[in-house]
Amino acid sequence: MRKSLRKKRVIKAEEALEKNIGSFCLIDVEVEDLKNTLGTPETNPEQDKTVEESVTKSSDPTQMVNIEELFENARKEGFNKGYKEGFEKGKSEGYQTGLKEGIESGKKDGFKKGYEKGFKAGKEEGRNIVETRYKGLLDRIQAGLQDLEKLKVDFEVGLNSLEDVVVGLVVESMKKLLFVIPEESLVRETVKELVNRVAEGQEARLVVNPKDWDIVKDNISVPSFVKVTTDVSLKRGSCIVETEAGFF
Repeated sequence: MRKSLRKKRVIKAEEALEKNIGSFCLIDVEVEDLKNTLGTPETNPEQDKTVEESVTKSSDPTQMVNIEELFENARKEGFNKGYKEGFEKGKSEGYQTGLKEGIESGKKDGFKKGYEKGFKAGKEEGRNIVETRYKGLLDRIQAGLQDLEKLKVDFEVGLNSLEDVVVGLVVESMKKLLFVIPEESLVRETVKELVNRVAEGQEARLVVNPKDWDIVKDNISVPSFVKVTTDVSLKRGSCIVETEAGFF
């Protein structure tokens, strides 16, 4: 049975080199090569003539596909395919990089927020523990401070009062040293000595300060011939004995 021949397009190797389309697998195809490839048909002069005409017509430049257009289309197709693959790969790599950086950034942000929240919670908890555990002690300390404040006030009041007492004692002591208010024994001895100087039976007058007389009148025996009088103008601790012979 005869093999049917499909209409073939013949591209010379020289033409392929001129078009610089080495990526295409182009082979020099001659009519004789086609015959050898497809085999020799049964002898039929009319059929052979038809085949040769078909092959010859297919080699007509007006029937050839524009190689440049094919190349451009292939280039665009390859570019689009490469762009798509590159985009997907870049997207995947970018996602992984972004994911890693996002995790690190999230860790830092989460750590910071967690630290702040934990610190605040720990501080509050610590304060509550201290207040609960040491509340009684704090109350006692507060009460003690209040007592100290009260003692301070009382001490200041007492100090002021003590100051008045001390001043009074100093004044009294100085008065005694200056004989402004002499000791009772000293007053008694002074009066007794002056009275003894008066001769017996001699009339005399003893002049003393009224307060000094109150001290010695019950402790000294005054003779009947000595008359006692008081004079407020007379300095305390002093006394005057008036006789016919004079004063002493």
